[in-house]
Amino acid sequence: LGLLVLIDSRLVPFTFFQFWTWEGTLLQVVMGAWPLYLGMALLNAFFLFTKHNGYSTTPQEILVMGFRISVIAGFVEEIFFRWLMFYGAIIFMPLLNWVVWYIFGVEIIRLFYQDLVIPVANFFTLQYLQHILMDGYGWVVGAAVITANGQFRNGHLYQGFFGWTLSWFFGMYMFWIMFTHGLPAAILIHFLVDLTVFFMVWLDAHYERIFPVRRV
Repeated sequence: LGLLVLIDSRLVPFTFFQFWTWEGTLLQVVMGAWPLYLGMALLNAFFLFTKHNGYSTTPQEILVMGFRISVIAGFVEEIFFRWLMFYGAIIFMPLLNWVVWYIFGVEIIRLFYQDLVIPVANFFTLQYLQHILMDGYGWVVGAAVITANGQFRNGHLYQGFFGWTLSWFFGMYMFWIMFTHGLPAAILIHFLVDLTVFFMVWLDAHYERIFPVRRV
C-alpha cells in the first residue's frame, strides 16, 4: 500500500521520499539520543550481569554477529515500519473507516482513534508527537503512526511483556526522530541502539570468560 504513493501522491499528505532527508548535524543527531543508549545499556546490564548466561560463542563472534544484526535491523525495520507501513496505514485507515461506517452507520474507527487511542498515546509520549498525532494532519496520520508502531511492537512479543512494552516506546521515539531529523537519522539511531545492546552482551561474555562460575 505504501508503494501506491508512487502512483498517486494525493493518497497521503507527504511525498514519497519526503522523510529521506537529514536535518541537523551528525553530532546533534547521534548525541541527542544519549538517554536511549544509556537506558538500554543499564537495562541490559541488569538482565545480563545478574545471572550466568553460558555463552557458546566467543565475545568476538558475538560482536561481529551483533554488528551485522544491528545493521540489518536498523535499515530494514525503519524502512518497513516507519516508512512503507506508515504510508500504507495512511491509505488503509480511511478505507477501513469507510467500510465500517457503511456497515454500521457510525465512524467507529475514526472515533476510536481520535477520541481514545491517539490522546492516550499522546499522553504516554509526553506530547512530543502531538503536532503529528493530533494537531498537524488529522486523525488518519495519528492512527497510521500508532498502527505501524503497533506492528513494530508486536514483532517483539518474543521478548516478553517488558520487551513488548519497551519496543512500543522505542518505536514512537523512532517516529519522533524521523519527523525531526529524517528517516536516515532514524536508521542510524536504531543501529546504534541495537549495537549498544550487543556491546553489553559482548562485555558480559568477556566477564564470564574471566569468571566462568557466577552466582545466579
